[in-house]
Amino acid sequence: MAKVIFRLDLQEKKPSTWSIPQNSVMAPKEDKGNKFIGYFPGEDSCFVEDVHAKNKDLKQADVPLFEFDPSTGETDLSVDESNVALINYLKTHPWFGKKYFIYSEEGEAAEKLSGFDNIEKALELIKESDEIKVKAISMAIFGLSSFGKSYTQCASELKAVAIKTPSVIIDAMSAENYETKYVAGLAFVSGIIKLNPTHTAIVWSDNDGLILHVAQGENGLDKLTSYLTNETKEAQVLLQEFNTRLVSKEKKAAKNLDAEKLLSEKDAEIAELKKQLEASNSPKTTVSHSSTSQNDESEESEESKGFDEKSTLEQLQEDYVNKFKTEVPVRYKNDEVWLAKKLAE
Repeated sequence: MAKVIFRLDLQEKKPSTWSIPQNSVMAPKEDKGNKFIGYFPGEDSCFVEDVHAKNKDLKQADVPLFEFDPSTGETDLSVDESNVALINYLKTHPWFGKKYFIYSEEGEAAEKLSGFDNIEKALELIKESDEIKVKAISMAIFGLSSFGKSYTQCASELKAVAIKTPSVIIDAMSAENYETKYVAGLAFVSGIIKLNPTHTAIVWSDNDGLILHVAQGENGLDKLTSYLTNETKEAQVLLQEFNTRLVSKEKKAAKNLDAEKLLSEKDAEIAELKKQLEASNSPKTTVSHSSTSQNDESEESEESKGFDEKSTLEQLQEDYVNKFKTEVPVRYKNDEVWLAKKLAE
């Protein structure tokens, strides 16, 4: 016969036996408020007034104990599916859903799947490659305690919480003021604003101009978020100024990154062209004569020495003149990449 399993849920406690209180227990009855309930075998209703309306002499029966099952490691009460009276009583009891629940493998699987889905959602919400933005997300979720921490520390803490308690991430990032708090955090970690040395005011980093006073014991980030959330003209102007400065800083950082990348690519290109040039200019070995004059060796040694003493640009200019029997065009005179490419043709 099919069973309905009621499983005890007392955190880490797994007692060998456990019982629910039965004396003077009341539960809400539809449209009638709280009424006394009891376990009356064979009866559809567990409300005392319903049972006694049919047979006032009928007595309550004892509810079986919950017992520990070594095979599952849980404390359960297994009830035959046909025992409607006991099932109704257990589901109506005020402790149902608080200290025990109906267990099913499908329900357990669904609960685990929901937990995994929440972890994936939380990890996706904090997914960000920009280190500054990761720090801002950390501040928006954990507060000023994240300020001053490295990208690695912030990213690690965010992922740890997303895996262990994803609801913390999901709830924080679903809050109405999250975006505003994120912008405030971004302004802090980007170096646009800062707390003054006494932590009594939020000021501009470039000129120490006052933005907002912070009373002793107040959280600067929370106060700034609260101020920006207010739909006042001053708050809107400040928020717009934050956005303007943040965009400007991002553009400047992007330009610097592009410049560094371009220089790196140019250096690599020059090095490759120099290798090709050296390979094309290397002396060819002959075997028709068994020896070379000492004078030739001496001249070659002197030439190599002279080549080493010259800069790369000077050597490229000289090689260009020797190869093309003309001076380097003025516009390309100091362009190592162009010279190297021409000589490699």
